[in-house]
Amino acid sequence: MQNTMLTGLLRAPAIAAFALGALAFAAPSQAAGVKFNNVYSFCGDTPDVCFDGKQPTGNLYADVENNLFGTTLLGGQNNAGTVYEVVRDTETGKHHHKKIYNFCAASGCTDGAQPHNVTMIADVQGRLFGTASGGGEGNNNGVVFMLTPNAAKTRWTYRRLYSFCQTQTGCEDGSQPIGGLTYAGAASGVPYDDVSPLYGTTLLGGKKHVGVVFSLKPGNTEDADWIEKVLYFFCTAQNCADGKSPNGGIVVDGNGNIVGTTSQGGVTTDPCGANGCGVAYRLSPSDSLHWTETVLHQFCSSTDCTDGRTPESGITLDGSGNFFGTTAGGGNAADVCGAAGCGVVFKIDPHGLQSQPYTFCAQEGCADGGIPTGLTLDANGALFGLTNVGGGKKSGTMFKLTGSTLEVLGSFKCTKKSCINGTSPEGDLLVDVTGDIFGTMSERGKHDGGTLFELPAATE
Repeated sequence: MQNTMLTGLLRAPAIAAFALGALAFAAPSQAAGVKFNNVYSFCGDTPDVCFDGKQPTGNLYADVENNLFGTTLLGGQNNAGTVYEVVRDTETGKHHHKKIYNFCAASGCTDGAQPHNVTMIADVQGRLFGTASGGGEGNNNGVVFMLTPNAAKTRWTYRRLYSFCQTQTGCEDGSQPIGGLTYAGAASGVPYDDVSPLYGTTLLGGKKHVGVVFSLKPGNTEDADWIEKVLYFFCTAQNCADGKSPNGGIVVDGNGNIVGTTSQGGVTTDPCGANGCGVAYRLSPSDSLHWTETVLHQFCSSTDCTDGRTPESGITLDGSGNFFGTTAGGGNAADVCGAAGCGVVFKIDPHGLQSQPYTFCAQEGCADGGIPTGLTLDANGALFGLTNVGGGKKSGTMFKLTGSTLEVLGSFKCTKKSCINGTSPEGDLLVDVTGDIFGTMSERGKHDGGTLFELPAATE
């Protein structure tokens, strides 16, 4: 299967923006002698076809035994992506890669294809749930799937729970799910209960074909079809002031509201043009058929986009009801980031007030990095993330943000000849129970298929 879809998933064009940091930031510190471990380099078994997977995307999931699970966009038996597991040997400490599913295994790819930016979740039985942006019975518009392990977890059984655009004219139920799934209680780490709704977003589809937020509930029996419901159609407001093109990574707060971001919509004046700079939104249950949206923030509403523009990663919720995220543009301008700016970390408090705890490329030479990806919150309230550019080695950074103080944990190094840890970070970091930090890169690495890397706790 060729990579002919997902054109709508590309980063928005960079447009000029300049801003000075609104706060005084402490200089980031570089951990001495830091070294990233290359846990796995994709395309290592058969480089021409990458049966082990290619271009890992999305967030990693760790089970109770600290085994890691993730997805690749391409590669696998049918070049339509994979679900994989990485197991740590308790005696040697080494990691071993195991492919547990090849997408497009069914005729016509009715089982799905090309999982993009997936956040997989697990239920109380240890089953995994996720989305694929292509394939399915709805003319290549994506699926929601479930993988069930046997007792020894040596074999996994695949089941498609829903195909988008299978029965509804114009794909009003959504098209190309992105960002995976969530549920009430996910932010606290409790597993999915198999009864309450799952929630997700699609990049396209809906009444205006610019995305939806949906729910998916189990049927009345174990084998019954799952029931999908559209909670919100984007671009319902004039000029898409309510947002368009949601980018996944939604969360459910303690009141049952859904909070997320869109990469477009909202402010439609310069520098973002007609597409808009994106919004942060909240959806609240209502008595009507669909939920009620409140726009919490329209990005680039501050002069020179000091509040950020184009949020492309998901939302993180802390224990006090604050929401955190990043933007791919806005904030400080620097040549290394391009004309759109270097991005910010933003915070939205429970009252809807938006602020910027950190603005990237605030240091000389952009030592702190620029163009951040998503955020991970640890048990102590610190935020961890990656940047695409900048840092001491010019190829991006791993950072820790405590309050408004940013610490650079390590810098990545890529040259034309060597890029062992990879480049182009995808998804949020995973901080495991031992304090080790894991992440993925979608490009380069030893075999040019992307990587899974680790920063051991002793180095952090």
